[in-house]
Amino acid sequence: MPPVSEYRGLLLDIGGVVHNTGVRMVERLARREPAMQPVIEEIGGIASDRDELWQRMLRRQIGERDYWAQRAAELGAAVGETWDTRALMDRFYRLPEHEWLCAPTIELMTDATAAGLRVGALTNDMTAFHDDMPWNIEGARQAGMTAVRVPWDDPVPAIDTARELLRLGPR
Repeated sequence: MPPVSEYRGLLLDIGGVVHNTGVRMVERLARREPAMQPVIEEIGGIASDRDELWQRMLRRQIGERDYWAQRAAELGAAVGETWDTRALMDRFYRLPEHEWLCAPTIELMTDATAAGLRVGALTNDMTAFHDDMPWNIEGARQAGMTAVRVPWDDPVPAIDTARELLRLGPR
């Protein structure tokens, strides 16, 4: 039996941790809607270092809702439709479930529950937008929580860190 963790539970963000990030969802949607690809290439990649609008959002010069509203409008126009952020999110969740759930996180939740840990998830507002932001990690730390940032482009190391902290053993 593994040593008992000093932690009694696991609290996860839904957007970008339990559900794949908006960035990954756009990539998956674009595979089904090839007309979106030129827009994504012109931007330099959704929410990338080359996406100037994303960089402005990270500098808090515009809001996250503004970012996704503009990108939704651009992506919708690429497929000949008028989209707001909600329409983009609706498109995400028309994809098969395995494409929008983060499998390693689901496995972590299952193992934590089996180990007798409490498991919870929260979100700020997934009806309007999707991705988690770096400043949310700082807020959790200021509230006295042990926070592990889950990067959108490679969540597995963060999930492995959580497994280690909770003493769940490797996947």
